[in-house]
Parts: sequence; structure tokens; C-alpha cells
Amino acid sequence: MKHRFISLCALFALCGTLVMSLTGVAFAKDNTAHISSTCINANGTTDARTGNIDGSNYLFEVPANWNGTLLIYSHGYRFSGALTPQDTSDSATGGVLLQQGYALAGTSYSQNGWALQQAFHDQFALLDFFNKTCGTPMRTIPWGDSLGGIITAGLVQLQPWRFVGAMPLCGVLSGGIGTWNQALDSGFAFNLLLANGALPPVHITNPSGNFQTAETDIQSAQLTPQGRARIALTSALAD
Repeated sequence: MKHRFISLCALFALCGTLVMSLTGVAFAKDNTAHISSTCINANGTTDARTGNIDGSNYLFEVPANWNGTLLIYSHGYRFSGALTPQDTSDSATGGVLLQQGYALAGTSYSQNGWALQQAFHDQFALLDFFNKTCGTPMRTIPWGDSLGGIITAGLVQLQPWRFVGAMPLCGVLSGGIGTWNQALDSGFAFNLLLANGALPPVHITNPSGNFQTAETDIQSAQLTPQGRARIALTSALAD
């Protein structure tokens, strides 16, 4: 089956609230008869399960009215912090999807950062575990935003027979090299035009400190016509 990539950001200049606002369109309510699963609680409530597979923390939820579709979510870029699993973009969206009968699954990936290789392994491992534990879904659809968008696209390219479609949201679909080359152009311009050479575009040892310095530089630049013009040029290079 031909996979359908929906580049929603080409139509809307939004990402954070996009999923919730389009829930009724992107994931139209499925009228398929409910199917049984060993992962559904006997009392009919949604069963949330967590654990760890090869260093990646996972989370999945199967509603009592499961329609047979599994949505596997890939989260966006994280600089650092705890490896917290996500099975949806936000709790409001997740609640609507569960109510409509969709099962949700996702992992933390086994490390933060530009973790494409790890994410592919971890998401496929979760699918294998879900199939073994809960039963094979009738349909599996990956989705994700930002870094999760390129991971979503990669999943269906690597093992297309496992999915009926995919939905990358605001995904960096130019690929890793294209994405980072574009970011390098923008970072070089920012450092030259706005930071007076104080922010190295490569070999960055203090990302958080650099980010705070950059915010200060932008605030100062906004106060003058010359500064605003330089911000515009730097932004244009970053698209």
C-alpha cells in the first residue's frame, strides 16, 4: 500500500496546537468493531503500561473500546534530561484519541539529542513488544513532530510493510545533512551579525549558556532598524 505522508506544516504555520485542532480530521473516528486484547483491563478502563527495552523507556495505552489501530508516537528533540517516554504529543490530544478507540504507544529513545539511530531501533523494538504482549494491531500508523517527524518518515522507509500510513508533523524531512547545513548557515550569520563572534557555530560546549546569550542578543537587536534587518536575514537563512 502506498504510504501517505501528510506535511501539515506546509498548510499551517502552527505545530504546538496543530495536532489537537485537527484530531477530528487526521484521525477520523473509526467505526470498526472493538477488538479484544490482553492489554485491556477487565474493568474496561484504559490500561497504561510502562517499562524498559534495551535502555529505552516505553509507554503504551490500550482503551477498552480499541478499534484495532495502534498509533506509535515519536517525540521531538531533547537537549538533555530524563528519558521520559511519550505516546502522544500532549495529554489533551491523547485523551481524545483514546476516547475514540485508538491505542497509543511511544518511547523515550535510549538517549537524548539527534538520536535517529537509537529511535529507529527503540520504536521497532516497542512494536515487536506490543505485538507479542497485546496482539497484532489491524493497522499501525506512526506519527510525530519536529525530530519525531523525520523519525516517523524513517520508520516507514525502513520497514514499510508494517504500516498503513504515516503523519510527520513539522518534520525535518530534508534529512540530517540538509537540516544541519541549513542550521549552520543561520548560526554563522547570527554569530557574525548579532553576536559579534561570541557564539561559536560549531564545537559548542555550553548549549544552554549560548542559548541564553543569543536571546539577549536578539532582544538588543530588536531595538534598532539595523538589528531588526539582521534578525530578518538570519531568520531567512533558517527558513
